[in-house]
Amino acid sequence: MAKPIRITIKGTDNLGFDAPTVEDLLSQVQDFVSILHGVEDAIADGDGKEIDWRVTDASKNSPLTLEVTPFPKRHAMNIDNRAAEVVFAAASGFASLSQRAERPKHFSDPVIRKTEKVIERITNGLDSTLVDVSAYEGVPPISLDRNSAQRTGKNLERFRSPDAVPYRELGSIEGFISKVELDGYNRPVVWLKSRIDGQSVKCIAKRRGLWSGCIDFRTAA
Repeated sequence: MAKPIRITIKGTDNLGFDAPTVEDLLSQVQDFVSILHGVEDAIADGDGKEIDWRVTDASKNSPLTLEVTPFPKRHAMNIDNRAAEVVFAAASGFASLSQRAERPKHFSDPVIRKTEKVIERITNGLDSTLVDVSAYEGVPPISLDRNSAQRTGKNLERFRSPDAVPYRELGSIEGFISKVELDGYNRPVVWLKSRIDGQSVKCIAKRRGLWSGCIDFRTAA
């Protein structure tokens, strides 16, 4: 049987009461579930979602905790392994973002945007959001307070807007990409064909050139 996760949301108003707004509370849960759906979609490589996440319990204590459990979209389908994979990937992604400015595995652009919204609510109203995933063995907890949310937000901003990399321009050529490969020295190489005379041009990327834009153009012999 698929196991639940528990989402605890604490909100503090200007008088110090644990009182999240209705909008923040519902949107925080909805966006986190959207992250789970987005991660599942990436894991399935766009081959359809198998999981519905349903509210199966709610605490009456403060702060409010909602229990959310995965259910199969299709009757009698076993989704235990899929749910465990999704929860692990989502939790690992949040743990990764709290430590470094790199895109986590299975975090697509839509998932990143939802993650930003979850983070922004903690830095602009909510006090904390805790996702208890202890029912899933070996999965790191998701614990976001003001400090960790600010740190995660900075890492999100850094990898979404990387520092500019200086480059040296050696001229330009108008043509068509004919091949992308690694050469004998394991360097990234792009072969271009000149539009004017059909001459082949070998572009050797240096210092992560294919990703940073730093490309050294050399005309092939």
